[in-house]
Amino acid sequence: MTDIDRPLLGGCRRATVGALMAHDPTLRVARNAAGLQAIWWARFHGCEEVLHLIGERPTKPGQTIVSLGGILHQRVREAESTVDRRADEGRGKPPDAPTPTPATDVPSRR
Repeated sequence: MTDIDRPLLGGCRRATVGALMAHDPTLRVARNAAGLQAIWWARFHGCEEVLHLIGERPTKPGQTIVSLGGILHQRVREAESTVDRRADEGRGKPPDAPTPTPATDVPSRR
């Protein structure tokens, strides 16, 4: 499980997060599915001090369940991009290749 304070085991690791932030105050939680999941676990277990240390706003009523929907949405988006990339590779299309455009309006003879 990817999380910032190991709340799956039931504890907020304020000292660990505090030590990391003291070492490098520019650290931020990534805004990908793993990072959102870490924030969600901290909210779920009421780790308000940890949320404050990482620069997150305090948890509002109902925010925990709504943010779970955001995590699921992000997971789907990341999975879709992986599937699209693999499909492009299977068709021999180079990654991020521009769509081919014809040089003229004349239809191709093929």
